[in-house]
Amino acid sequence: KEFYNFGTVILLQFKDFSRRTWFEYTFPTISCTSYYQRFGSIIQSEAFETAIDFAAIAQCIVVLIQSFPDLAGHEEIVASGMIEGTWEFMEGIFTLIYVLEMSVKIMVLGWDRYTSSLRHVFDGFITVVAFVTTMIVYYPNDFNNPKMIQVVMVLRIFRIVRLFMVMKSFRLFCRTFVGILPSVGKMIVLLFCIMYVFSAIGMHFFGGLVTRDPENVLSYLLKGTEFADNLYWANNFNDLLSGMNVIFNHLVGNNWDAMESGILAVTQTKESRWFFFAFYVVGVILVNNLVISLSIDAFIIELEDKDQDQDAGISNKISFRGKRLIFDANRLTREHDLSGCFEAHLSTEIHSVREKKKILANLFKDRGYNFINLEMCPSPARK
Repeated sequence: KEFYNFGTVILLQFKDFSRRTWFEYTFPTISCTSYYQRFGSIIQSEAFETAIDFAAIAQCIVVLIQSFPDLAGHEEIVASGMIEGTWEFMEGIFTLIYVLEMSVKIMVLGWDRYTSSLRHVFDGFITVVAFVTTMIVYYPNDFNNPKMIQVVMVLRIFRIVRLFMVMKSFRLFCRTFVGILPSVGKMIVLLFCIMYVFSAIGMHFFGGLVTRDPENVLSYLLKGTEFADNLYWANNFNDLLSGMNVIFNHLVGNNWDAMESGILAVTQTKESRWFFFAFYVVGVILVNNLVISLSIDAFIIELEDKDQDQDAGISNKISFRGKRLIFDANRLTREHDLSGCFEAHLSTEIHSVREKKKILANLFKDRGYNFINLEMCPSPARK
């Protein structure tokens, strides 16, 4: 165990951790006032998040009202331009709300803490895209098409997903799904490589055979086939992307026999079926089922581990920011001249985020370290 811990310590990387933000460093006088402290508490409160949730719901209602004339076929209202003028103003209000929300959160939380939350990154990305698009529309140029505002409003509806994050089970499901990605990622890459190889082989043997050119005699061979009746003309091996489309349909079992009938008709030989049979054995029966089984198994293990961690109260006792563990160097050992808080993380990609957090927690526990509350962490400094 000591040798295992020694190997783990070699992979550790450390970084100074400070809860002070750029605004607090730049304006220390303002940040120390009671008004700023109260303002920061409001921004980090659940009430503020609830207000933003209500704004997201209000925007969904606005988008529904804006889209109703188009959906109901009231072309005279759409042609009058009343919709564009009225709802562009509403879009500007929502853009201002979300820009202010993003700005004050970065000011209070700091850039590192803001970007450490996937929820903030998602909201911030949509806010930046909406703000840039709004500026393009309102600033005189050759690209200020008001229709772009409608696209942004529809895109911003995805912010309603933040409401699902209130549900504990949904948060657990999302974190578990993200946690299994490193485990099954290599198998997914293997499946993609197999699809790529079979698509390239299909291009070599069947490329250019599927055509609708009336001057090509091969086009007449497809008449009356199930392939032509279903208008599967785009499912061919004339290029790599189209070939990948055929292979993917074969992988998920999406009416692939109709696509195979088109290849069979233009090749005039049943030997072409061996190509599809070979991919079915290698790609579907072996690799695809292996990917699915590993994904389900990893998901169940990850979900059970997270339930055990929550039952044990680990998330409340150990201070993590993402996959990084926050610790007080002065409390870890007295045999150094460091004090303050630091971040520790494993510089390896072979473990999932859950596995990295568990390894770090066990490593520090073995040293007799008592984990601190992140809010009590002092600023890093040297004695």
